Amino acid sequence: MKKDFFNNLELNGALNKFKKEYMNKSFKRKNSIFTSINNTINRKVDIMKKILIKNIAIISGIIIACSGVVFASSKIIENIWKNPEKVNPNYEITDETRKKNITIDEAKEIAINKLEEVGFNSNIIKQEERKTYNNDNIDYLFITENEYEVTIKGSSGKFFAIRNCKEFKQDENKAYTLEEAKEIADKYFKQFGFDKDGFEFTKVQVDVGPDVKKGGEQTRGNRLEVIYNKKYDNQINSNQYVDIILDTGLEDSFESIITKNEPFENNEYIITKEEAISKAQEYDKNITDMIIVETKAEKKIVKMNDKAYSRMQNYKEFYEPMQNENFDNSKRNYYAVDEKLRNAWVVVLKYDDKYFTDDVVKRYTEGAFTYYVDATTGEIIGGEILDGLAYSF
Repeated sequence: MKKDFFNNLELNGALNKFKKEYMNKSFKRKNSIFTSINNTINRKVDIMKKILIKNIAIISGIIIACSGVVFASSKIIENIWKNPEKVNPNYEITDETRKKNITIDEAKEIAINKLEEVGFNSNIIKQEERKTYNNDNIDYLFITENEYEVTIKGSSGKFFAIRNCKEFKQDENKAYTLEEAKEIADKYFKQFGFDKDGFEFTKVQVDVGPDVKKGGEQTRGNRLEVIYNKKYDNQINSNQYVDIILDTGLEDSFESIITKNEPFENNEYIITKEEAISKAQEYDKNITDMIIVETKAEKKIVKMNDKAYSRMQNYKEFYEPMQNENFDNSKRNYYAVDEKLRNAWVVVLKYDDKYFTDDVVKRYTEGAFTYYVDATTGEIIGGEILDGLAYSF
């Protein structure tokens, strides 16, 4: 007489064990779980092998579809950080560089379409191309007859910025309140269609204004920035933004719009705060033996960079450009990094001041370091000097 599959206590126990362990183990361990269950079946009833395998496949599918844990678990063992190669930055535009970007004619067509879309004069009278120093991306700049400069990113073919190039003098007698600046900026924000792209208002900041000179609260300004960002679980992504600059000295108040909308992987938080601090401290031991007197960490969206890696490769060379005003920047070390945007723990390590008692410059360059610890893999994926949480959003 055949035993009912789901009433067999030993098999049911094996399945329960499978479901629990499957949620947390690597793919290698999952295979061992399959083996364990199959051995149990072999010992009991040979005929149940095929039935169990079939039902495990069903259970696996349900787990994957409902929880996503399998994919999350795979990210734990999949390295995001790849040790970068050293590069020699330059501004030369080569044939190889051009192959990685759209042509200037294609960029011009995009610029004209954008200008017409937002109601600006699209008669372009001048064009220029510029290469960024540390990669092969070309920026294409176009000047219109009414003196607006439009920038198109050659690597993506997307609109990047528009700037008012007219000569003007700031009107110190005219100032906008923060509310007035936001109201004006909102009109340009909608005019350029950014309200449809998922950006949200973040803040208004005063760059130049009467209150700044008096040292009071910045409630008015002659030149102000209105900033919009994309947000994820109330976290601001500082690499997905629209920055609108207004100046009262201009007839229409419009100075510029700059936008960046880089892809964000939105990886999940698996590493805890305590684990992130510990990983940063362990990494730091390979670089310096200075005593850490304070640590702090916060969740942030960051862009991977080469700073922690460069600092580890050669500590002295990393800080020399910051400490030597006559440093030749052509000798600075750069590393080509896959500049992904990731959820991370931003971990600040502050060192004992006793190491910098006689050197103020060293204190303000080496007194602390900030590590980016990937929230999913726990890898060090970048960093910045000093306290990276003191001035971020």
